[in-house]
Amino acid sequence: MTAVEELHAFEVNESTLPWFDYAPGVQMKLLKINRSTGQFVLLLRAEPGAHLGRHKHYGTVNVYTLRGRWRYLEDPWTATAGSYIHEPAGAIHTFEADKDEGLLVFLVVDGCLEFLDDQDRSIGIDNWQSLLQRYVDHCTRTNTKYVDISL
Repeated sequence: MTAVEELHAFEVNESTLPWFDYAPGVQMKLLKINRSTGQFVLLLRAEPGAHLGRHKHYGTVNVYTLRGRWRYLEDPWTATAGSYIHEPAGAIHTFEADKDEGLLVFLVVDGCLEFLDDQDRSIGIDNWQSLLQRYVDHCTRTNTKYVDISL
């Protein structure tokens, strides 16, 4: 008889994890990274008017807005507290926080995101590995306790 591996839930309290810089005016707090699937789960906060460059998602993204307002320059809607956004794989857009208030969102991201220039040429890629490295580097630089968030 083959032994069946026992499965357990993953738990981490976000208060034990640090915020770290992602882009000017934008910080993230990684909650979980799945090394097998490439999925990462995070909180993202942004100052009023902050933005991320135009980028493409290679997997789906699910976003829940906890507070604030934000939009994609290419879409007609503005997300507000309570908004849920599903982004299909292949979506290309430019994130912008509302000019008058900051924001806090919860994201589940499958796969990498590729930043693009105005001619759709790749200028950088982020994935679970690069984000985990940013987290580790931040913990080392600030002498912050490292909490293993990877599966």
